Amino acid sequence: MGDVLTHTLRHTGIITAAALAASFFTASPAFAAGAVPKVYARTAQHWVGGVTPVTFFPGQGEDLSAITSLTLFADGKAVGKDTAAPWGIDWDTAGFDGLVQLSTRATTANGALTTDGYQVFVDNKAPTGLSVRFPRKDGYIGQGGELAVDAEDNVYVIGSELLVGDQVVSSKDLTGGGNLDLPWNITLPNGKTTMTVRVRDQAGNVTALTRTVTVDNDRPVITGTTTAGSAVRGPFKVSLGGYQDASPFITFEASLDTPTHLRSYAQESSRTVTIDSREVPDGKYTLGWHAWDAAGNEGIIKRSLIVDNQAPTVSITKAPANGAKVRNKFAITAKASDTYGIAKVQLLVNGKLVATDYRAGYALAVNPMKYGKTFTVRIRAYDKAGNVRYTSARTYKR
Repeated sequence: MGDVLTHTLRHTGIITAAALAASFFTASPAFAAGAVPKVYARTAQHWVGGVTPVTFFPGQGEDLSAITSLTLFADGKAVGKDTAAPWGIDWDTAGFDGLVQLSTRATTANGALTTDGYQVFVDNKAPTGLSVRFPRKDGYIGQGGELAVDAEDNVYVIGSELLVGDQVVSSKDLTGGGNLDLPWNITLPNGKTTMTVRVRDQAGNVTALTRTVTVDNDRPVITGTTTAGSAVRGPFKVSLGGYQDASPFITFEASLDTPTHLRSYAQESSRTVTIDSREVPDGKYTLGWHAWDAAGNEGIIKRSLIVDNQAPTVSITKAPANGAKVRNKFAITAKASDTYGIAKVQLLVNGKLVATDYRAGYALAVNPMKYGKTFTVRIRAYDKAGNVRYTSARTYKR
């Protein structure tokens, strides 16, 4: 039966008097007049440490009124004695470790009886390996930041708290699960301050870490540059142009953002990144510059951007037929279109640029007298991202 009870307690940690009594008795025992009653010791929790209060309760149907003293044993060693109700002993658990069997010797005028109670887990070792990691750089923190806290223990680390001065500014209780991480829920002026992080284990043992940190609540002020225009194609560069902040620069990232899409680009310790726009669908984006300071504050600037990696369409709508003889000046008219707009249409004669038109209804003049007896003509169109498309060549004679 002791094994069943121990199994129950390891999973619950706390046991009521009624539950403990029920675990010892399956039926009410006969109680003989003058017999020494069975008495059980209990602690408030299964995991204990330091000086731990121990209380006592009788077996089912038994009476404590004839008892003259109760002696508490831990693994067979007498650790305390009480001689009057209300019965209770403060047990100094120093020197014990791990599972310990509690027993109670009840003494009356008719004799004494020792009864085994349940086992408790004694833990007087504080958590070890307490470490605190900061959002971006060790020793820097700001409003809205979070400290990543880790610790180890031979039982369980069940809680953490952050103190600034004498004020507890955040805490965690892990009885329901989770991690020890602590948000910086305090507004302080920028500068140096002292903080303490404490963790406790299941038995109430505490380990603390105190250190001086730098508080920085301000976002960096940044400027940015890019090789991109209002519309881009292929690879382009995005750079952090300027950085002003009380804390050191840590990280720079660029981003391409739509309501349904976000892609970030970063290179370790670099202030310039290259974005290949061919990796995302054509469309309208927000180009972002993101710089973080040592405290984790983010500086942001944004601008609108069109990604367009598709060439425009272009065609000749009016011109002499291919192979025609021409003597006088004539015009070639063309049409061009693109999802995000045409930048210009150009005339090329024998592969060389001759004329440019920037307005729809594109019309470009050709003077045959400037060229040899045979020459070729092509039209090309550029969209606003710089994509280009050519018409087929036409050959003329004069």
